[in-house]
Amino acid sequence: MLVTLAAAVAALAAGARGARDRAFQIGAMILCPAAAVTATQGQNALLTAALLIGGFRLLPGRPILAGALLGLLTIKPQFWLLAPVALIAARHWRALGAAVATSLLLAGASAAVFGLDVWCIWIETAANPPPDFRASGWHGACYGARASPPAPCCSGLP
Repeated sequence: MLVTLAAAVAALAAGARGARDRAFQIGAMILCPAAAVTATQGQNALLTAALLIGGFRLLPGRPILAGALLGLLTIKPQFWLLAPVALIAARHWRALGAAVATSLLLAGASAAVFGLDVWCIWIETAANPPPDFRASGWHGACYGARASPPAPCCSGLP
């Protein structure tokens, strides 16, 4: 909880143009009701915002670090898919390379820790969600992957 809040505050503080601007941005974020809900319920929206803000604000001066931050957005694929498009459009090739390398590193780390079967289950569940998945009103990908029967390409998982 506190890590995501601290990351968002740090990203806003790093990109502010002055002390007054910094205080206004941080104050607005902390006082926003959605930030309180996000922080207290363990959501990652503030971390995602910090990665986006930090990544794009660091682009002009530190493209490799900016790309690494944007590559960490693979935790939220719907955001990460837009990052390369923006980097290509702006012709930030070094940042794009760092973003791709970071995302591949994260994918490799997850495969090393959890195995390739988890990736198979995730892909199968995304393509063929269980019948009660939409009816339940809860759309968590991890729950869906673990609640469905193993995919044909996967074996050995309980």
